[in-house]
Amino acid sequence: MQAAVIILATWNRNAFPKPKNYKEFLINLKEALNSCKPLFDKLKDKEFRTSNFDELANEIKEIYSKLSKIEGVKYTGASKIFHLFCPNLIVMWDDCIRRMYGKNTTWQDFLDFQKLMQKIFRHIDWDEKEKTLPKAIDEYNYVECHFESEKRFCE
Repeated sequence: MQAAVIILATWNRNAFPKPKNYKEFLINLKEALNSCKPLFDKLKDKEFRTSNFDELANEIKEIYSKLSKIEGVKYTGASKIFHLFCPNLIVMWDDCIRRMYGKNTTWQDFLDFQKLMQKIFRHIDWDEKEKTLPKAIDEYNYVECHFESEKRFCE
């Protein structure tokens, strides 16, 4: 729970709740994380390159839908929390990255984004211990979107 709050406060500042809403936010986040725990446990050992995302669609839908409806988490935060609990499976996104790939904020778009990232990047041999392949893809997308293509996608 603490790690989720820290990642949201750091990397999801625009959606993070103001102090008067903070208690309600914590309650909602805790409830969502508790209800998603069995799903996270089911997915925690899945690998980005080898997983069939269509077979994982129900779990992805349930987790993403629960997290993204929380005020203070929303769509970017949902992807970051999802990655926190499934770092070898889930590639994160933000508004700019979503727009760069022509995606909206629905769970289906999130699933389609994972499948697209897999299609583009699954061929990469990755054995770095300090960073997962999904995190490396996120960093590539971030640089590509926020620095290289800023004028096209982030205005």
